[in-house]
Amino acid sequence: MRAFWRGRSAEQAACDYLKQAGLMVVDRNIRLANGEIDIIVQEQNILIFVEVRYRSASSLVSAAQSVGTNKQSRIINAAHAYLQHNPRWQNQLCRFDVIAVENSADGYLFNWLKNAFTT
Repeated sequence: MRAFWRGRSAEQAACDYLKQAGLMVVDRNIRLANGEIDIIVQEQNILIFVEVRYRSASSLVSAAQSVGTNKQSRIINAAHAYLQHNPRWQNQLCRFDVIAVENSADGYLFNWLKNAFTT
């Protein structure tokens, strides 16, 4: 259960980080039958689907490396479903980002991978 709360905390920190970068949060924690989306933000005319990955410094696989092709497919499918259910965004340019969150002595470190994968 502690890992769940660490992940939630990292996700909230990533959301705050995106807001500080000037992006508008559109939606969060979207669960659909075919996948889930952690954060959806808007940057100018681009709708960004953000996958947040938390890893401790002792993990063998980095947070960014943990988003494999299966996870990418689930995120892409969820994004398509989200767009179908939200006509407002259907003609919007979209991209997929990953924010890798890792612990440090000073708090969280963020590695924002823009356009991390494509459809």
